[in-house]
Amino acid sequence: MYDNIYLYADSRSIEQLNTAEEKVLLFGSYIGYSNFGDILQLKGALEFHRSHTDLIPVVVCALESISSYSFFAKLRKWFGDITFIFFDYNLQSDPSFMLQQIHTSTGVHHLHLYGGGYLNTMWGEFKLSIVEFLLKTFKIEHYVITGQQLDKNFISNLSQHIQTYSPSLIGGRDYESANLIKMAGWKGGYSFDDASDIIQSMKNNLKFQINDQIMFHVNTSSYTHEKLEHAINTISNSLKRIKAYNNKLQLLQMYSDKRYVVRDTLETIIDLEDEFPFDTYVVQNLAIMALEYQTIQNDDLLQLGNLGVTSSYHTTMFLNMLGIPCHLFSFNDYYDQKRGALDNKGTLDEFLNAPYVPDYEAKLKERQDWIYILKSDFLAHRNEKLKIEKINYIITSTNLAFSYKDDQIQKNLNTSLQWQREQTNIWWEKYQRSIQELQWQKEQTDSWWNKHQQITQELEWQKEQTDSWWNKHQVLISKLDQNQAIFDELKDELINHQADLLKSTVELEQVHREYSQCREYSENLEKQLEHLNSWINYIKYKIKKRMDT
Repeated sequence: MYDNIYLYADSRSIEQLNTAEEKVLLFGSYIGYSNFGDILQLKGALEFHRSHTDLIPVVVCALESISSYSFFAKLRKWFGDITFIFFDYNLQSDPSFMLQQIHTSTGVHHLHLYGGGYLNTMWGEFKLSIVEFLLKTFKIEHYVITGQQLDKNFISNLSQHIQTYSPSLIGGRDYESANLIKMAGWKGGYSFDDASDIIQSMKNNLKFQINDQIMFHVNTSSYTHEKLEHAINTISNSLKRIKAYNNKLQLLQMYSDKRYVVRDTLETIIDLEDEFPFDTYVVQNLAIMALEYQTIQNDDLLQLGNLGVTSSYHTTMFLNMLGIPCHLFSFNDYYDQKRGALDNKGTLDEFLNAPYVPDYEAKLKERQDWIYILKSDFLAHRNEKLKIEKINYIITSTNLAFSYKDDQIQKNLNTSLQWQREQTNIWWEKYQRSIQELQWQKEQTDSWWNKHQQITQELEWQKEQTDSWWNKHQVLISKLDQNQAIFDELKDELINHQADLLKSTVELEQVHREYSQCREYSENLEKQLEHLNSWINYIKYKIKKRMDT
């Protein structure tokens, strides 16, 4: 945790910070860097307080996010005439520095840690260090957490924070996070996403024109993947598949941020070089659109394609809530959880073959239930007795000349001993966890190797048995072949005998008919002979009688 944190604001915000009104600190995913989802979540939190609590919002940003002197005017154009304060780890001493150090505040009783996917091993410690500094510095009386994607590997760290600072409500933006909240016994539950309300507002108030292009967005920043090479290869192959599906391309840019660590669509296209297969495309910057939403003229049309492929969780939600099918890339567990939160399933090929839009109706209904609970919680913790707090700093940092957001700020941060110490501790913890995991893997490997050896021996015995039975089988096959030959020979002889028998039967029948005829003729002859003998005897009798006379 950081002890040497300093707070700054311009004169307008310092004046607002000390008005006699009850205020809420808003700290979350948007800390001054323009990312589509972060902007929407902050605008969603602002809209919640305008509609339900009437608390004066105080937005907390990082000092190094300031890109130019005009940045403050732009913030008020984008988000309204509200208070912005900036934190930094260095004491600024440049005479031309446009901000003043904050020394007092009035009525800052609430802290709202609004949504995002940062309570994890990547950003969790950093975020909580700022939260704890704000809670202690402003002596916050009421603290809530909403719209969070929680990492199960960060729950033990988060538990320590919650036990110490006791937020009155904790909301998870996906069911996995809500289940972690429930298992930990914390008060809260499923809140859906803090950007969903503002997206609903956009759906109702902006004019859209859907064209026949396919929208493509990709982010190859370090947090989006486990291995950059795998991600780049998948993206390259996906682009070829997309071109075969539809060669009319609309690129979506989700960042408006010149930091070199940000590798959004346009930056990744440069990294792809000639692996990017399109030579013609249009670009839609949704980060700028989100910033300028509520200032866009009614006759302005937002041009969108009829299908989306993206690396952005909030882009997927945005398009789906507009009724446009969108596939979300995932190259690590962090994004797998995002896909699950939005009911985004299947491969890119499956999606292109059968595009679909998930039904968020039940999630939005649960969101409304959560809004009612959150509103009631804020109203129950209102305190009209405004306190003026003096802000004290621990002066441990060397004075530093301020510079606007550029690579130098990142270099200053990277070379700071504090940052290096923090990173060393983080990587040491990861190393220790890796050692434990490797030990477990070794034990599992040894166990599986023993089983493998047993199975190998059994397989060897089975092989011997199989060889023996195979030899017997071959002998039987040989005998069967011989018997088959004998059988075929006997069968041929039987067929011949059957033919001879049939012929003999026909001949026998003919002989029988001839015999019957002969017998009948013989019987006739015998009758004639008897008749003839009778006549002979009669003649003899007549002759004898005459002779006697």
